[in-house]
Amino acid sequence: MSSACHSLRLLAVLLLFACGDLTNATAQQAATQTRPAQTDAPARAAQTKRPPRPAELEALVVDARALPPEYAADVLLRLVESGKITERAWRRELLDEAFRTAGGAQASIKRRIAPGLNYAYTREDYEARAFGLNLDTLSLRLRAINAMLKVDKHKARELFTELPRKLPLAPLTCNDALVYDVADFYNTLVRVTSTTFNAEEKARDEDVLFVMPYIDAMSTPAQILPTIWIVKEAGDTPSRFALLLHAYSATLNKIEAKDSRSFLAEENGPGRLAFVALLTLCKEAGVAQDELRESFDAYFARYGSANQCAESVALSRPSASDHSFLDNVDKQEHDVESNQQTIEPIHTEDAAPAKLEGAAKLTPFFTTPTAQTLFRTAQALRFGMADEPQTEEERNEPKRVEQLNAWLNAMADWRGDGEASESDYFNQKCVLYQLLLEVWPTKGPAADTLLRQYIAFLREPARQQENCAEWLLHVKRLLDSPHYSNGVERAHLLTELASSGEPVLRVYAALQIVRPQTKFP
Repeated sequence: MSSACHSLRLLAVLLLFACGDLTNATAQQAATQTRPAQTDAPARAAQTKRPPRPAELEALVVDARALPPEYAADVLLRLVESGKITERAWRRELLDEAFRTAGGAQASIKRRIAPGLNYAYTREDYEARAFGLNLDTLSLRLRAINAMLKVDKHKARELFTELPRKLPLAPLTCNDALVYDVADFYNTLVRVTSTTFNAEEKARDEDVLFVMPYIDAMSTPAQILPTIWIVKEAGDTPSRFALLLHAYSATLNKIEAKDSRSFLAEENGPGRLAFVALLTLCKEAGVAQDELRESFDAYFARYGSANQCAESVALSRPSASDHSFLDNVDKQEHDVESNQQTIEPIHTEDAAPAKLEGAAKLTPFFTTPTAQTLFRTAQALRFGMADEPQTEEERNEPKRVEQLNAWLNAMADWRGDGEASESDYFNQKCVLYQLLLEVWPTKGPAADTLLRQYIAFLREPARQQENCAEWLLHVKRLLDSPHYSNGVERAHLLTELASSGEPVLRVYAALQIVRPQTKFP
């Protein structure tokens, strides 16, 4: 047996022991969390008849319940997605539990970085990356619904109806660098609509009635493009398409020009793409375009005459000599049937901005003297090693190890003095550790010190509590590192995490054994 295989087998035993220990240690904490109400005698009788469940999976489920809500829901979802749980009733139960547990997540809805910003190494960069893990309430619930579609379609539709039809999308300001990302919501709605209604229900247009309120609830520029997917998928006959198109056009007319940040994020790309896509669909369905054209032209005119974000002046937009947004679209959509009536366009010169407001605010990292020094030293060590082909012995040569140890001492002494927030300090320190962990040899005392010092920093309770998603973002980067991707190195990393004494690290390490190389979104 190879040393790597032997290490992995020992690690599996260690993790099972750790999970059992964690289960006992956190039982009281788990009892304090809100759980689905226990049913009475019939449910208990049914429980006694269920097939035996793998002990290591049951231990992980129990341990997950003791974690903060976003981690608990995420682990339950990953267990179901792993394919290791074969009992259908248990999958259904865990997905429903994940859906409920997600309600306690710190963030309610996903956001992304606004296009066109130079955001590298900024607070907003790492906020957006954390949102990309899909640990907000809505994203977790959508994950549960999508997984439930493979288990119980009726239940999946039932869960989707528990989501708000009108998403809580408060208007953003021009200072906001993060905009809403609701694509998964509409993708899931399309999936639920197309797979959970049978032929008879569709013949009665029940699927159209199901999606109509979601079209009527469209209220911001962020929803303009994804809502079209509903019109396209449910409008599979000319009559159904015309009905949905009318609802879409009518709702578009009601959208007030109150969110210039979201409008700017969509204007030069998705917003115009949405209009062109609908024109093409109208042509294919043989449905008149007049109402749609009028609604879109009025929508762009409303926002064109409203307050604009400062960045809008730097973006390419129609000049005063252009007739209208519609004229530009017609150049792209030149094959639209020429015999259709054209709406008199609203001229661009009639839609001058009321005033220019602020620009998106970005908070750069590594600006304080200590952070800058640590960053430059880490870069010098990292790129000096990455650019020079070296043996492991050469990389561990005394002078380089001495430089690393000096840097580690400086890192240990750095407490974030002068940083704008604890979150900024945490993110920067994690980035610094990762810069070297990704290139430093995994063997030797220096490597062990580097890894253990980083894990000790992650263990500090305050780091995790302030922003659960951002904390897990850095754990994800460590778990996904090619440097620790297989064999002895992988086993060593998971052993260090499992023996760290930190409950979340231990559970995610154990999850890697159940579902090897679990990749985050």
